[in-house]
Amino acid sequence: MLKQLLLFTLMSISFKILAQSDFRPGYIITNEGDSISGQINFRVGSGNYEECQFQKEGFVKNYGPSDLKQYGFINDRIYISKYLPEDDIPNKKVFLEILAKGEVNLFKYNAAFYVEKGMEEFYKLTNQVKKTNVDGNTYYQ
Repeated sequence: MLKQLLLFTLMSISFKILAQSDFRPGYIITNEGDSISGQINFRVGSGNYEECQFQKEGFVKNYGPSDLKQYGFINDRIYISKYLPEDDIPNKKVFLEILAKGEVNLFKYNAAFYVEKGMEEFYKLTNQVKKTNVDGNTYYQ
C-alpha cells in the first residue's frame, strides 16, 4: 500500500512539472490581419517555432504557423510565420524568431539562422570551413 501511495505521489508531481506553463502578455496577428491581445505561453527550446499557445479570458488555443501571420510577447520576442527555403525543409511553414528587422532581416529557427533582403531573397546562413594548401602549408578559412 505504501509503495502504491508513493508511486501515485511521484506521478502526480511529475505531471504537474510537465504541465507547467508560463503565460506572459502578448498578441497574435491572424492571417486576416486582426491583432488580438492576450497571454502567450513562453517556452524555452523549439516549442515556440512549431506552435503558439494563446490564452484569452481563461481559454487556451493552439495556433500553428499556417493559422497566424505573427505572434509576440510584449517588449520581448516576436515570431513570424514563413516557409523555410526549399533546400532546407521543402514546403514547411514554421514560426521564425525575428532577431533584427531592417533593410536586411535576421531570423532564427532552432539553431539555424536565416536572412531576408526584400521579398525575394531568403536563405539560410551557413558556416563553411575552407581548407587551402599554399607552399606545403595548410590554412583554414
